[in-house]
Parts: sequence; C-alpha cells; structure tokens
Amino acid sequence: MLIRPEDQRKGIGTELLRYIVTRSDKVVMSVPNDARIARFYTRHGFQYVFTPAMLRQRCGMAPDPQDSLYFGGMMSTDDVLFQEAMTYGMRYGM
Repeated sequence: MLIRPEDQRKGIGTELLRYIVTRSDKVVMSVPNDARIARFYTRHGFQYVFTPAMLRQRCGMAPDPQDSLYFGGMMSTDDVLFQEAMTYGMRYGM
C-alpha cells in the first residue's frame, strides 16, 4: 500500500487500510525497515510476524545488523504462524 508523499498524513492511508482490513479475515503484508511505517501499522492493530532477526533466531544463527537495512519484516492483523508468514513471503516474493 503506497500513498504519495504529498498525500500522506491526510487520512487516506488509514481509510484505505480500514477498507482492506474490514473485508478480510487476515491481512499479511511486507513492510520496509522504516519506523514511521511500522508505527502506522502497529497503531492499526498489526504486529510483526516475521523479521530477519526472527529467522536467524529460529535457525540458531547470530544476529546480523545488516539484515534490517534491506527488509523490515512482515506484519499481520492476525496471529499468523512464523511458518505461514514465511510461506506467504516466498509465494509472493516479499
């Protein structure tokens, strides 16, 4: 979901997100590594369900600060399982 910078902070993204969420049982989306964007989705009930740090931890690998430079993670409105989030990511190239 992208809103042009000149149209941000006018409620357009909130209305669009509300429209999407009310028409689906579960919304999963890829988000960039941007604190402002993460706060927006968190305020609207999303939570991280997959991040590079989660993957490394699950695989017993050491954290890598470079991971978050390229990919913030996946957020969802529902308690999506880690494996399910990974499957969505691989299926849709997130």
